[in-house]
Amino acid sequence: TSLVDGGFENEALVVGEEGVFLNLYIAILRSFQFSNLASASIHKVNFDKVDRKIGVIELRTFYGSSGSGPKATDDVEELLEKLKAEETEGVILDLRRNGGGYLSEAVNLAGLFISRGPVVQVKSTDGKIRKKFDFNPKLAWDGPLIVLVSRYSASASEIVAGALQNHKR
Repeated sequence: TSLVDGGFENEALVVGEEGVFLNLYIAILRSFQFSNLASASIHKVNFDKVDRKIGVIELRTFYGSSGSGPKATDDVEELLEKLKAEETEGVILDLRRNGGGYLSEAVNLAGLFISRGPVVQVKSTDGKIRKKFDFNPKLAWDGPLIVLVSRYSASASEIVAGALQNHKR
């Protein structure tokens, strides 16, 4: 729904002339970052006349390594723990500028938000179809979740968004 169409649920909170663009301000309360690849911030948003804390996680790539190096899933899980400690009420997973990366990291990251189940099917050049599953029943976040993608999001982002949508997250 848009503010211009008058579809905003709390239009009584919006002050100004009809048809005039408004600036809405959201206060950033806290920010966390891991090596410029995964970051989170907490925003104060007024909704229904109540200030709510919303966490925003930005992930630029599904990075990983075969060794003990940094992995996107591990960093996002740590960010989610920090957001929970700050008592955020919802999370926005921002993949709009995510350039892709390891498919295994995309599958594992989707697993942070679903208890278990299929994430994606991959068809190889020989025609065989393999399903990639999340087998870990542990949920890092089971609260309200929004996933943002854009035309700049690579396929791994769309896989995560699609899997979360299919699992009704």
